[in-house]
This record gives sequence, structure tokens and C-alpha cells, in this order.
Amino acid sequence: MTKIKNNRLKNKKKLSIILKSTTKFKKNVILNIMNKRILLGLTSGTLLAIIVLFLSLSKSPKNQIYSPIPQSLKTGATSAPKQKLKEYKDPAGFKFSYPESLKLINKQTNNQNIYSLLELTSPKNQGKIEIKVEDTKLTKIDDWFSNNQESTKPADVKKIKLADIEGRQFSEKGKFLTIALDQGALFTFTVTPDKDKNFWSDINDKIIQSFSFELPESMPDNTSATSDSSEEDVIFEGEEVIE
Repeated sequence: MTKIKNNRLKNKKKLSIILKSTTKFKKNVILNIMNKRILLGLTSGTLLAIIVLFLSLSKSPKNQIYSPIPQSLKTGATSAPKQKLKEYKDPAGFKFSYPESLKLINKQTNNQNIYSLLELTSPKNQGKIEIKVEDTKLTKIDDWFSNNQESTKPADVKKIKLADIEGRQFSEKGKFLTIALDQGALFTFTVTPDKDKNFWSDINDKIIQSFSFELPESMPDNTSATSDSSEEDVIFEGEEVIE
């Protein structure tokens, strides 16, 4: 009997060990399954996010460029306000527009070879623009450089059109010149910018671009020059001796 009892105790111990081992095995299996499900869930979520991102980018316009900088700040500076222009008509047979803030001086001269002599100045900016129309024996515009003893043809000469006639633009001795030739009349625009180069360059461009020819109602007379601007806008200076 004692032997039988001992065998039963041994069997119970074995059974208990087996049950404990089975429980640990089940727990490990369950943990492995849960870990695999979590990993699969994370992988699926990441893959889904990538697919959504790809589809959203593919639907965006191809040529559209995204930038965190506002469009208004990309230029680096705001554009200057447009200046109100005024038209000047000269009895020599031409007209042009210039900013109304400038002062236009019609210089009178006793030199019969000069048809018109104008000067534009600003009350706020240093510098000036002089416009001179004079009689000439030149037949080609490029002859001006060879006939002018004080000037040599610069390297930066640019071909332009003044209204419908051929002209040249170039820099010389700190000044910017525009010359044009029309049937024995030489047109010279001289910009003396001083320290306001950009300001006077812009004004000069406006004058050149708006310049056109217009037949005068009467023959030009330097002592009685008129314009569409009021007498307060155009200053007439006394006779000036110009060689």
C-alpha cells in the first residue's frame, strides 16, 4: 500500500510539472501572437500613410511650386508709385512727356543754329537733363563721334530709335547721352545725374519713349517759344550767348 501511495504522489508531481509547463507554453504562444499582431498593425499603418501621401502628391499640379515665402516678399522691394506725366510741345516740331514734379526751363539763345534748348530739373533730386536741337551738316549719326574733337567713340554705344529716326546712346565723362539725326537736325539729350543716377535714368527713358514729331502750326522762333504746359510750368529764360 505504501508503495502505491508513493507512486500516486510521483504521478501528481509529474502532472503538476506538465501543467505548469503547458501554461508557460500557452503564455509564450499568446505573447508571440500579440507581438506579431502589433508589428503587423504598425507596418500596415505606415504603409497606408505612405500610400495616402503618394496619392495626394500625384493629384497636385505638377508645375505648382510651394514656398513658405509670400509672393509679395519675393521681389525684395515694393515697386515705386507711378509718376503723373505732363506733355510738352515744342514749336520746333516735337513733343514728349515728363513727370509733372520736374521744372522745365526753355532757354532762349541768340544762336540761330539752335532750334530748341530745354532743361529739366528736380526740386528734390540733384542733376538735370538738357535737350538741344540744332542745325548740323552731319549725314550719318556715327559721324558725330569723328566730328566731335572732345569725344572718342565709347565701347558701350547702343543703337536706339528716337520716334522713327536712328539714334545712339552712350556714357561719357559721367554723363549719359542720347543723340539722333533727322534731315540736318541733331537732337542731343544729356543726362547729368550727379548722385541720383537711377532717378534721372528713369526720367530719361520716359522722355525718349514718349518722344514724337509733330508739325508746328508756325515756323519756330526762339524768342516766342510756346508749349501746351502753362506758363507757370515752363520757365522762359532770357537770351543766352552760346557759341
